Amino acid sequence: MFYYLLRTVKILLGGAIAIVFLRALFFPNVLDVFLLLLLFLIMVAMFVGA
Repeated sequence: MFYYLLRTVKILLGGAIAIVFLRALFFPNVLDVFLLLLLFLIMVAMFVGA
């Protein structure tokens, strides 16, 4: 149960990173880049932790 929840969260986080990356690519601003960095760090921490 917990494994499936963690996998779902990883997929959603990956999707959010992809959407923010595309938005930062076409409409760059500081907030998008900061948010992208924060989401990427969270995803890396999840992959290292599990």
